[in-house]
Amino acid sequence: MSYKPLLLRALVAGLMAGLLVAIYVFAVIEPTIDRAIAVEHAAEHDHGHDAKEMFARTTQKGGGAAASIIYGVIVGAIFGTVYAAVRHRLSLANEVTRVAWLAAVGFGAVALVPAIKYPANPPGVGDPNTIGQRTTQYLALLALSILLAVVLTHLSGWLRHRVAPSAHGALLVVATVAAYATLLAITPGSPDTIGRGVSAQLLWDFRVRSFGGLALLWLGLGTGFGWLLERHSERTLEATPSPELAGTRA
Repeated sequence: MSYKPLLLRALVAGLMAGLLVAIYVFAVIEPTIDRAIAVEHAAEHDHGHDAKEMFARTTQKGGGAAASIIYGVIVGAIFGTVYAAVRHRLSLANEVTRVAWLAAVGFGAVALVPAIKYPANPPGVGDPNTIGQRTTQYLALLALSILLAVVLTHLSGWLRHRVAPSAHGALLVVATVAAYATLLAITPGSPDTIGRGVSAQLLWDFRVRSFGGLALLWLGLGTGFGWLLERHSERTLEATPSPELAGTRA
């Protein structure tokens, strides 16, 4: 399959994954945001500050859903491009397993590791003056996490030809845990602290539900993209005449 039809399927998978996340955000995450905003407004009222929101909550929710869909399409495009570049190096059974493996790596490097170090916070948590610092820290960790994933992938290929299959998996797991544990240990923590007005339950609910949205995105993208590619492969095989039939026609 050439790059363009592969990318098209990745975009479709990203779109569908983005739609799933948009529904999830509206049904699961938005209620916790409403609770956090209520706490924030109560704290502002106690201090004599009744700030008006720039956009109504309905507009914010619609924007959040649209952002989820756009993000899904963008991630799908990047994922499809990366898959097209490394597909020939993945010595796995079929398209579904190859896509699933790459999606698992992407989820770990792009979603899991940053979420462990810098988990999502609800409205009212964080100093607006530290947004630049927090963004820089997050992007730096994201870049290093992706770089580590690339290095570990090359290490896996190098080990495959030098150690027994049973030792290959164990060594790769040890190297992965050690590398990412070191990365998480050396990167600086968030400059902000959690205010007393935000309950631990609200914070925990928001972070868990936000992480669930990331997991759903990668699960939907990997499943949808793998299914679309496998379906294309099956149709190609069905359309290709067998050698016996080709000889008969000749």
